[in-house]
Amino acid sequence: MVGRLRKNRRINLDGMTKVALLCFLVAYLVFAMMLPADPTGESGSFSLLTVSLVESGDFVISETDYEKAVELFPTHEYYLNWYYHDFIPQDDQGLRYPWYFGAYAFLCVPAFLALCLFKMQPIYAFAITNALLLAGALYVVYRKCKLSEMQRLVLILLLGFSPIIRYIQWQSYEVATGAFVICAMVYWFQGSRYMAALLLSIAGTMNPTAMGFGIFMILEYFFERFQQDQYHFAAFVRRSLADWKEIGLYALCFVPCLIPMGITYAVFSRFNAVAMTGVTDYSGVGTRLLVYLFDLNLGILPYAPILLILLVVVTGAAIVKKNWKYVFAFLGIMATMAAYSITYHINCGMMGIARYNAWLLPVMIIMVFYGINSGLLHARAQKIARSAATISVAWCVFAVGLVAYWPNNGGAQYWTAFAELAMEYVPALYDPLPSTFRSRTDHIDGGYEILEPVVYCNEDGYVRKILVPAGVPLDCLDNLVVDDADMAAYEREYEKLSDNESHCYLNFPHGTKIQYAEQYTLGEQIQFTPTNDGTRYFINGISWSEGDFAWSDGTQSHLKMNVGNVKGDINAVLGFKMIYGEKQTLSVSCKGQELFYGEVTPDQHQVSFDIPKDLLEGDVLYLTFEYPDAVNLAAIGNGDNRTVAFAWNQMEFTSQGE
Repeated sequence: MVGRLRKNRRINLDGMTKVALLCFLVAYLVFAMMLPADPTGESGSFSLLTVSLVESGDFVISETDYEKAVELFPTHEYYLNWYYHDFIPQDDQGLRYPWYFGAYAFLCVPAFLALCLFKMQPIYAFAITNALLLAGALYVVYRKCKLSEMQRLVLILLLGFSPIIRYIQWQSYEVATGAFVICAMVYWFQGSRYMAALLLSIAGTMNPTAMGFGIFMILEYFFERFQQDQYHFAAFVRRSLADWKEIGLYALCFVPCLIPMGITYAVFSRFNAVAMTGVTDYSGVGTRLLVYLFDLNLGILPYAPILLILLVVVTGAAIVKKNWKYVFAFLGIMATMAAYSITYHINCGMMGIARYNAWLLPVMIIMVFYGINSGLLHARAQKIARSAATISVAWCVFAVGLVAYWPNNGGAQYWTAFAELAMEYVPALYDPLPSTFRSRTDHIDGGYEILEPVVYCNEDGYVRKILVPAGVPLDCLDNLVVDDADMAAYEREYEKLSDNESHCYLNFPHGTKIQYAEQYTLGEQIQFTPTNDGTRYFINGISWSEGDFAWSDGTQSHLKMNVGNVKGDINAVLGFKMIYGEKQTLSVSCKGQELFYGEVTPDQHQVSFDIPKDLLEGDVLYLTFEYPDAVNLAAIGNGDNRTVAFAWNQMEFTSQGE
């Protein structure tokens, strides 16, 4: 009877695993097909390269390939035009090459051809390929992983819900790299060295930093042989020479990762094309590595806090038990992270987690699961570790869901849910990289040059954190509006600026109502030029200055300015250089009271309205602009991701009491 119950339990666990695999496959494919076909990731490189492989069978991107890509991906025309003519690298003969090797594009060719055959949008080839590769990797875990059925199920669930799923939509190699890395790790921990080396090497053709782990796979291989020879160097050398065929075969498995380097060196005399952009910086590797691990906006910590603890526990236990394979695995993980930390452009495109972390986190997960089930821990500790790992599944689902459904869903140039919650309630405990703070607060790419204070306000407009760069005059804080109730908190933070020799964060936690508002002199005409940039008065919903105007961006904008002590109501005159389309609806309100509502046509360049004095918050004017007819440019094939309505070119506010 007991045996039958155990058998049923075993069958049920296996059946649950199969159901989970099927659900992941269907969910990934549905997710891939439901997404808008906007340019994401490295779509320019891989769109052009995939077309080149299909049309001419090589990696050189010709003018004909570009024209065919525009025909096949019409919504990307704007992006492809810039990418092909202004950004893609060229050799001495003027031939154009992609920034990345063609392994990922080659993997996407079958889906690309199938979609073309059935007259469907070929841009979805990348997302479909990502979905199939990730689901396939989970199936490899199911087939090859020799952990208990329960542990294998939990491992598959954790991998299946890990934040790499956010990258399924990307027309880029992150998911493909992760899929091959997952398979490589399972084979390696199961003892299949050759297959592990080959799969990791294929991942290395897409992102060479994956070979940081490969280096330690090789070191572990020779260290194990050295152990087998009782640490006798002469015997180790003799046996290695005798086993040259075995060692040579193992070395051949790593050859694929060298092919892109060889081709790139032959064309550009550099081993890596991306390095030609000058994004490498060895001086900050350690700092960036810690950020990749622990930052709340792009790091691993928010998604896997328990797993990080278990990673340290497993590594420590492996050192004590002298099980060096897990020590080499930990060093391989750190080497990989250090390799991509060489790139200073840490604030690049992402979806909820740094793109490199998305495929390295599964390596940590697999190492932890094999580690806690390999006898490294005593029985009670193992039981606790298994329970903690199971809890990690629920946490990961919660974290991925929270970030995905938070405003701007953890996209590049925006804060994630965890970072915003920390800055709201415990801002002093979260000091991100200054460049990350500027990039996410000001919504710009990079953010590495910081010449003036950067102010983060919550959705209610209250200041929570300010970055003050070194050497900035202390009058930089004149635009803060501080009530008597918050004066003590302000003065306490202001004392940090006494030396002003290095960048400094000022923190104002939940409950304080300090506001930041640019000073404005009533009657002064605001323009939207590089020298008189009116976008500085907007909290959000405004694009950059384009000569003498700036487009609204989104369906809402919020303006906040310090108008001083006014004596009467305020008259507002808003000027537009143009609107998008035949007409646009504009709604203006202050503190919930509607001040203007109406349709604006292309020949109508101004609107005006009055603002009652009693709607001001002290000296601060706060306006909300709504654009219900705004148009998303990417959705109509422009290739621009902005949602535009009005091209602002001037504003003026005057007091009626003077």
